[in-house]
Amino acid sequence: MNKDEAFIRDCAARKYSKSMTARLLGMWPQQLDVLLEFLPMPKVEFVPGSQSAGAAYQRAGLHESRRGVKQDYLTDADRQRLRDRTREMAPKHTAFGVTGTIPELVARFGVVSLNSVRRRMKLRQMKLEQALTAPRADRDYALSRKDNHPWRKADEFSYQLHMDRQAARQSQQAPR
Repeated sequence: MNKDEAFIRDCAARKYSKSMTARLLGMWPQQLDVLLEFLPMPKVEFVPGSQSAGAAYQRAGLHESRRGVKQDYLTDADRQRLRDRTREMAPKHTAFGVTGTIPELVARFGVVSLNSVRRRMKLRQMKLEQALTAPRADRDYALSRKDNHPWRKADEFSYQLHMDRQAARQSQQAPR
């Protein structure tokens, strides 16, 4: 048995995958397949890649940064204190004589969703009371005629060109 053959058998016994063995030999896995075909040795069984020693080493190092860290370090009381503190720090608004944060006001009046109120206040620059009481506009937009659609604009432009050409032809054919 030559030294390459002994090395390959040793790697298979140590649970190295075929690709790792090829890497240690300094070749591609396809080249190792060709080498194994030409070597006069019985078939060598390699461990699948996910069960190899290299994969186990990678999995061991993967969570090394989490060693010694308690997974659930926040108690329910800590979480509740954080929620309360966040609620205290949130900006307060007054609408219809009621003071509270925007989520509290939306929950109290329940007319629209929180995202709708924030979008109306930010994009449309509505006041809070107006944003809380404005009716939904998505249905109106969905059912409205869209005159600014690119296809409609292209059709209007084509129609205008057609009308201009007809007017030009009629003016040329008119008797003088």
